[in-house]
Amino acid sequence: MPWTLDMCANACRLSGSAATLTTPVAPLGDAMPTPQETLEAPAPEATAAPTTGIAGKTPWLTLHVRAPLQCETPLSLLRQHRVTPTALLYVRNNQDLAGSFSAAAAAGPWRLELRGTRSVTLEVTELKRYPLVETEMVLQCAGNSRAQYGRASPVSGAQWQDGAVANVVFGGVRLADVLSPLGIPKGARYLTARGAGEAHEPDLPPFERSVPLADVLDTALLATTLNGEPLSALHGGPVRLVVPGYFGVNNVKWLTHISLDAETTDGFYQTARYRLPLTPLAPGEAFEPTSENSRPSWRMGVKSLLWEPLVGETLRAGPVTLRGVAWTDGRSALEFVEVSHDGGSSWQRAELEGAASPYAWRPWSLTLTLEAGERELWVRAGDSAGNVQPLEGAGWNPAGYEFNGVQRVRLSVR
Repeated sequence: MPWTLDMCANACRLSGSAATLTTPVAPLGDAMPTPQETLEAPAPEATAAPTTGIAGKTPWLTLHVRAPLQCETPLSLLRQHRVTPTALLYVRNNQDLAGSFSAAAAAGPWRLELRGTRSVTLEVTELKRYPLVETEMVLQCAGNSRAQYGRASPVSGAQWQDGAVANVVFGGVRLADVLSPLGIPKGARYLTARGAGEAHEPDLPPFERSVPLADVLDTALLATTLNGEPLSALHGGPVRLVVPGYFGVNNVKWLTHISLDAETTDGFYQTARYRLPLTPLAPGEAFEPTSENSRPSWRMGVKSLLWEPLVGETLRAGPVTLRGVAWTDGRSALEFVEVSHDGGSSWQRAELEGAASPYAWRPWSLTLTLEAGERELWVRAGDSAGNVQPLEGAGWNPAGYEFNGVQRVRLSVR
């Protein structure tokens, strides 16, 4: 039976605070420490698990938008693995592609056109003649944590909490290896990638994104595997452009064309979407992005997550071990994670685990002694370039992009 959009949407929960999987998921890599016992935890939604879904995908994702599909991972599930199993991986599509609503390996022939000084069209199967390399990396939607901007003023788009992020292992061939025989045109400064699929708004052009060529040439992959398995259509297969350290929108799914150009594409998704103002806006201020007043959403800012305990949990007074993860864009190293329980008056440094790669997240932990009462924990990270998470993110913007502000977790201690 072919998959339909409704069947895919049924693979996601309408609301996501479930604490356990209904279907076992094989762990990939080291499992995270078992969360400590709490007096009370946020209750799962009362609705029953759906009976129809995508094989290999948990039904407990939080569904924000049916078309194009947008689902995020509850932190109660995300915290169970250092490397996020594909079954738990969030989904954020800008386009729809027939046959893509499946967690099975993408099937059928697929051609990829590459244009340097000269051009070539390859069957995806031809990529097998190049060495396979793998990169463990954070994959994060540019709108992740968008709902946090709403503390200042409402923002548009799916109201992502903190689960439109994952730590995964992409495998494929180095883009530089494939482009080397084609040559780089004189004056080329940008790599432009185009993906297949149909838009959900009338008269929109194909999905295209451009990124700085010099910054990504040595790290970009033509990815054909995810977590050691063939890349599914649901996550951009059979081939996806992967640029470690960049927000997910730049990791173009269902890749069909790559070109090396002097200027960025003038496509809608480069010039009208995924842009941030160059001048700070007041919360609620209207903004229409142009190439003169905004910048593209490219590299990720330093960011941390606290996922043990979770918002709303009730803890026993006394020593409490906090756990979470933090990451950077890979250009600079993660230097510290620190926690405040007094509104930022004082901060305590957490212990960081080692880095699997410059682009992967790093688990952290810290034991605090908490007295009884209502508490709010603040968490922030900093990198070797001197960047520290600000109180309110990259700056309020109407589309809610790139929130990396201090995380605030309210809980009760008895």
